[in-house]
Amino acid sequence: MVGPDGTVWAVHRGLPLIVRYTREGELLSTHKLDIKEYAAIHGSFLEENKKIENEPNRFFPLKYVNDVVISAQGDLHVLLNLPAPMTVLVFAQDDGSLLKTLKGPPDRISRINFDQQGRLYALGADSHYIYRFSLD
Repeated sequence: MVGPDGTVWAVHRGLPLIVRYTREGELLSTHKLDIKEYAAIHGSFLEENKKIENEPNRFFPLKYVNDVVISAQGDLHVLLNLPAPMTVLVFAQDDGSLLKTLKGPPDRISRINFDQQGRLYALGADSHYIYRFSLD
């Protein structure tokens, strides 16, 4: 994902890791995420694969992140792969630090995006609801 200033964000879906690069490819920062939500996602991954351990043709992939989007201000928003509630991690454009965690409805959210007015939209994967949030 590329920010408005040219910063390139690499968000790993199967590792608790976010990396930032300059537009020239120089490493700016690496952020290993050791947060309770990632532990819960990893635990769910282990449980799901345990259920199907006698079926070698099946595999439940480890996926920490469902979606990423950059706000008009350049902050990275990372939607976690959790059943509920919606959980979005917000990282600062300038240094990549974790700014805050946003919580949303008790729905499994599959996608997020911003409109031109800076409102955040979220799509419920099972409910098919479209949620709109003002982040002021």
